[in-house]
Amino acid sequence: MAETSGEKSVDHVEKLYEIFSKLMEQPKVVTSDILKYTLESNPVKLSGPENYVSWARHCKLILSSHGYECLLVDSDKETREVDTASMQISDRVLVWMLSSMEPIIREQVETLTTPAEVWSELERQFAGKSNKMQATRIMHELTHLKQGSRCVVEYVFCEQAIS
Repeated sequence: MAETSGEKSVDHVEKLYEIFSKLMEQPKVVTSDILKYTLESNPVKLSGPENYVSWARHCKLILSSHGYECLLVDSDKETREVDTASMQISDRVLVWMLSSMEPIIREQVETLTTPAEVWSELERQFAGKSNKMQATRIMHELTHLKQGSRCVVEYVFCEQAIS
């Protein structure tokens, strides 16, 4: 009876060893898959036209480093082959893009369904191609102009008062 108990315990040890060996091999695959699909966060959080160029540059670099820059170009939906894996990647990139925006910007584009649509809309709004965005950027620059330690308006009024 003691021998039978010893044989069972050896069998259990071998089974445990086999299970443990499989578990030790598995994290390597999981880790490489996680690294493959994980996008590092964009250090620039899009807040408007004043930081759009920097945000867009970082987005392109990060996506390009993972081979996803093609998702920023809107291809013909009929010719594009859509499978589950490519939809998951597209959705992952879309979530990543939305997470790199201030809420007020994100709310304007979160109903769009592809990274390319979001990219195009933000470019249209913030890349300085519309008069509204150019006017906003110019006003922002004008309000922050300084001459010495004084803003330009103070400088002009002080100079006129002296003359």
